[in-house]
Amino acid sequence: MMTSARHEQRRNVMNAPSVHDVAVRSARLDDAGSIEQLRRSSPGASICPRTACPLSACASSPPSVERRTAVVAATPRGVVVGTAWIDACRGDSRRGHLGLLVVPQYQNVGIEHSLLVLLIARARESGFTTLTACVFHDLRDARQLFLEAGLDVLSSLAMGGVSEVVLKIQPPSPGAAEV
Repeated sequence: MMTSARHEQRRNVMNAPSVHDVAVRSARLDDAGSIEQLRRSSPGASICPRTACPLSACASSPPSVERRTAVVAATPRGVVVGTAWIDACRGDSRRGHLGLLVVPQYQNVGIEHSLLVLLIARARESGFTTLTACVFHDLRDARQLFLEAGLDVLSSLAMGGVSEVVLKIQPPSPGAAEV
């Protein structure tokens, strides 16, 4: 006979979300409220959750909102459970600041990767070549995520539990399918 704790654990594993439970797409104007609510209410985001990193080269001149490139992950009911975005640096349209946020119950199931792959494809189309990002968790895991999404880590600077990384967008792989 299964104990109630084991039964609950088994039920949670069977009901755990997966990357197949969401659609990853470019953000639309009607997503703005959901994205803002997600950004305000989700603590512990791994990559620059709310504002430009104070270490960032872009921090001295705030990003231009007109040049935001964003993607979202949404459930079939339209609930936004993740977002990734790039805010362009003023004065250099090829540089941007990267943010990524996925609600905790949808983390570590591949949604972060799917968001970044689509975002980097959109960034290439928009002419971005270099990004900065502030990483609040394990930099080793973030480096792997960046590499798999088509980014090279050029440098990193750690300060007080935050690492700012400078990323170069890799050219598309020969024969790679467009997203």
